[in-house]
Amino acid sequence: MSIITIRCRLVAGIKQQIDKKRINNFSEEDRALLQKLLDEKSHTDRDKPKNKEKIFLAQSSEDVRQNLWQLFLISSTLIDELLDRLSQHPNFQTWRQQGNLPDDELKACWLELKTSPLYDEKLPGRFFSSVQKWFGTKRKEARRLEKQLAGHFPRGRDVQDKTLTSCLETINRDDFADDLEYMLWHNPISRNAPPLPHPIEFNSNTDLRWLKLYRKQYKCKRAASGESIELIELTQRLFVEFKGLTRGNNYIFEVYCDRRQLDIFQQFFNDDRLLRNSSSEDKYSSSLFALRSAHLLWDRKESQDRYRHQTLPIQTANEPWNTNQLYLHCSIKTKSLTAEGMREIQQQKTQKVNNILAKQSKNTDPSIDQQQSQRKNQTSLALLNRSLPRHSRPLYQGNPQIIVGLIFAPVRPIYLAVVDVTTGKTPSKIKAISS
Repeated sequence: MSIITIRCRLVAGIKQQIDKKRINNFSEEDRALLQKLLDEKSHTDRDKPKNKEKIFLAQSSEDVRQNLWQLFLISSTLIDELLDRLSQHPNFQTWRQQGNLPDDELKACWLELKTSPLYDEKLPGRFFSSVQKWFGTKRKEARRLEKQLAGHFPRGRDVQDKTLTSCLETINRDDFADDLEYMLWHNPISRNAPPLPHPIEFNSNTDLRWLKLYRKQYKCKRAASGESIELIELTQRLFVEFKGLTRGNNYIFEVYCDRRQLDIFQQFFNDDRLLRNSSSEDKYSSSLFALRSAHLLWDRKESQDRYRHQTLPIQTANEPWNTNQLYLHCSIKTKSLTAEGMREIQQQKTQKVNNILAKQSKNTDPSIDQQQSQRKNQTSLALLNRSLPRHSRPLYQGNPQIIVGLIFAPVRPIYLAVVDVTTGKTPSKIKAISS
């Protein structure tokens, strides 16, 4: 099953409800825009009074970015301190040789740090759980790397490489007590850690809520005299907010993505709306949604900031929350974007749940927990029978006889070869395309 990651830029801000009582708090220019929007909505609500919706306006705020940056820094400090404590544990050498870190030891150190006043009073719950869904991620990466290394033979080096030889002679030392002392000396030198906080993980698609809110948008229009006139209007844009990210603050983030990815983010919004607006009789399984997990992270700011009307004070222009940008990485299940792929996912998940229920039914005297697990699986089975609305697109049918070889080299061109393993030649269709 294909899972890919897409990236979008986020603009942090707050949302404020618009009503006639609060409209006086805005500037004269904004009051005219907001009054026009309220008048249009009031005219629509007279026709559909039962579907009356609240109107929210999105506003950017530097305070939001600054607060989030401080929370990210505290979270990164927590990770670093947790790493130091684990490395000083008496059983660390045993864990290193076994290539495994016991979950109970990790949880004990994590809970001890969590209860300290330095973290518990400042960090929301999402940061703690993300620190714990970070060690799990690193453990999976290590296991994946071990499998890759097990399937490869060692490769030789160029013995005439004078640069490498000189480097090795420079760092050569023979006065280390053991391998651990060498690693402690060498790791800070070889490590190229980015000067940014650790990302925050969201391993459930229900931790993200997708919204459509109004915000001011600036447009340039050329007048008859040839001069450019700047117009301001209220437009509806796509926003996202995160569960457990802050305490009592209603932070939102505007989504800036590539046009090719806009339909996918729109699908996130549609799935989220189905989940929250469906009744108890018409619920859907969140395991069928396109979004699987997400990461919120800081990265270097784009050279050309499209949010150009966001003026920054001179005193804080060089602060890290202004020189860096928030980004969102979303992992999606590509098959869940089409009706045909959705049916395939349903069949696989339904078969898996049926196998679990078959094993549970053999237990003649189940415990209370086992009974609850059985009821939960039965509910999941019922939800999997309800398909999400998707467009129809035939599934890609690959040909296992055709293989593609790709070779990269630092000083040579890229080599690409497409071969039919049955004939040992390039297929005729590929030749026609390349010619």
